[in-house]
Amino acid sequence: MHQRFLHTTLYTTLLAAFATSAFANEPAVATKEADTELGEIVVTASGSGVNIKNAPASISVISETEIKRQPVTSIGELIGKEPGVSGGTGLNAEGSKIKLRGLPSEYSLILIDGRRIGNSSRVSYRPDLARQDLDWISPEAIQRIEVVKGPMSSLYGSDAMGGVVNIITKKIPQEWSGSATVNYKAPSDSTAGDTVQTAVTVAGPILENLGARLTVAQTQRDADSGLQGDDFADSTTGIKNQNIDGKLSWEIVEGHTLDVFGTYGKQISTNPTYAEGADTSEFWLGGEGEKDTTVTRRYGAAWEGEYAWGSSALSVYRNEFEKPNEMVEIGGVLSPTDQENSQTVIDGKINTQFQFGVEHNLTVGGQWKKEQLTNTRTLGINSNGAPSVDGQDHTGNTNVEGKSWALFVEDTMKLTDKFNLTLGGRLDDDSRFGTQFSPRGYAVYNLTDNWTLKGGISRGFRAPDLVQTAAGFATGSRGNGCNTQFGRYDAQTNPNGFRSSNSLTGFVNCYSTGNPSAKAEESTNYEFGFNFQNEKLNAGLTYFHTDFENKLITKPVKHTPSSDINPAFQSRYPYGIWYTAVDNADEAVIRGLEGSLTWYINDQWSWKHNATYFIETKNEETDQPLIDTPKFAYNTDLLWSPNDKLNLGANARYTGSQYKTEVSTPDVLEAYWTFGLNANYNVSDNFTVRGGVSNMFNKQPEKDESASADYHSIEGRTFFVGVTARF
Repeated sequence: MHQRFLHTTLYTTLLAAFATSAFANEPAVATKEADTELGEIVVTASGSGVNIKNAPASISVISETEIKRQPVTSIGELIGKEPGVSGGTGLNAEGSKIKLRGLPSEYSLILIDGRRIGNSSRVSYRPDLARQDLDWISPEAIQRIEVVKGPMSSLYGSDAMGGVVNIITKKIPQEWSGSATVNYKAPSDSTAGDTVQTAVTVAGPILENLGARLTVAQTQRDADSGLQGDDFADSTTGIKNQNIDGKLSWEIVEGHTLDVFGTYGKQISTNPTYAEGADTSEFWLGGEGEKDTTVTRRYGAAWEGEYAWGSSALSVYRNEFEKPNEMVEIGGVLSPTDQENSQTVIDGKINTQFQFGVEHNLTVGGQWKKEQLTNTRTLGINSNGAPSVDGQDHTGNTNVEGKSWALFVEDTMKLTDKFNLTLGGRLDDDSRFGTQFSPRGYAVYNLTDNWTLKGGISRGFRAPDLVQTAAGFATGSRGNGCNTQFGRYDAQTNPNGFRSSNSLTGFVNCYSTGNPSAKAEESTNYEFGFNFQNEKLNAGLTYFHTDFENKLITKPVKHTPSSDINPAFQSRYPYGIWYTAVDNADEAVIRGLEGSLTWYINDQWSWKHNATYFIETKNEETDQPLIDTPKFAYNTDLLWSPNDKLNLGANARYTGSQYKTEVSTPDVLEAYWTFGLNANYNVSDNFTVRGGVSNMFNKQPEKDESASADYHSIEGRTFFVGVTARF
């Protein structure tokens, strides 16, 4: 009865919102948004702010208008719709993560206001199932999101091999103002969880030269419930994101500003529950209803100065993550765990413009970083009697750390009124991997006022993270990873394939381990593209090609038969234990096209399109495709603004087929479409209501007969309503 009432209410709200246009007679307004304007300045693609038309990289911007068009449980849902980006389609593990140009999520550097947010996954037991660090800030606090595709190691170092996502928060206004938003999402499936999203932000001056901003937010998506045994693969965990974010901004003297900022966040994941009497199984994080909590603290200070000769900036900040109140069984006794990760960073740069033959825009900067990890669940343990991959006893080695420093320089030269050339490079020195230099050259040529040609060559690198090279690191799973690497056991066709004993003994026998011999991977990236823009069209197409050397990939390491295991534990592992680890492949290649087209049909209508096509994604050592990358992806969004109060939208998303494994006969997830509608109505200057439906036809990814869709389920048909009040 409750679900029926909710759905009736949501249908009525939707129809009313769309019908409102028939009675509106206010003047029509243009639908162009800030991210399509010629004069927009972006700050992530270069060492200083630059007009997006002349940015020395492939960059797209998600505006505040787009962010607020409909509620999102994760920011990944927005970013995943950009050209050159895949993922962000679900709420669980791999399906929720975004990938820039086909590279896994760990290749994407995530920034908030240009500062690193850190890595929460390493405090988890299963880092591959941990959530991506996109939701430690509320959408209510975001002004825009800049997404740079392609290696940016010349500016940002190791973590930016795939690209950069920079979440830029709202500025503090000259007068006190704020907003409050409440959104509600109700799935049509009675077993799926509802979502309630609330956020309040206030900002303004405390004194003439001192301002403040505070945002408090919570997003809660209830876990699926009442499941039957065969619902396991498509179920969704519960999510509760709680964030408090604040900033004080003090203009010490004219042109010099000191910001003090801090964030406290908590993310709680809750496993689904089964219907009474149903066949049960463990979920990704453990048993039904089990909770998993991650806490973050982020704090620091930043100073910016403006001078007659240019500008300077300095930031000092710290990111902390922990798993509070976790317990693990050791020797039959429950004991508290210690799962903490910290990152301390000092960033600085100066920028100046001068004339020396031609106009120069020069940026010089540096960075110092220290990372520390303690995880008594994954480091320095002998898990359930399973021997370590090297047979050594690593008991007690529960801490790892790394230090690095870097210097970078970038110079944009205006060779002619139409031609800009950007040259730069970054020197990184890591305590574990030594010195790495990443150069970049990029050219922008404005052929006419409407046509722009862009292209460049850059080097990128990515060092293994702290645990990937730790000999004492190990995490166990029920076998999806080992099925991927070894193939499934078959007495006739694959007698050496992985054979799970979890259902027989209750102990997992697939382990992911560290590899001390893993080296940093390197890449060379080439891209070339064009952009055309006038009052009616904004179109672009970019070809990208990345060659990898020593690419870090997960590989099968070995199988330890039961007879080689300590006799006291052999009964737990009747088929033995399989091990995988990150290692270097000789070579890999990714080639593709990304394009976008926005057509401003008239003052009321606009139609947006973007697509990404991967010509080739291949591990050249094994001749197998790189996994979890759709061959082709397409997004379209038709917008209608019949007046200055009402905005209507219809959207569609196509996700092409993608490989799930790297073995000779890989699993495949089939292609699928999703469709949605949304409506926003400005009741007044201070009050907006919204409604809509996502995944209208309740589509789920289909798999071939032998494949597993775990971690790739998407949210089914979901209705939403919401309201924002501004004051």
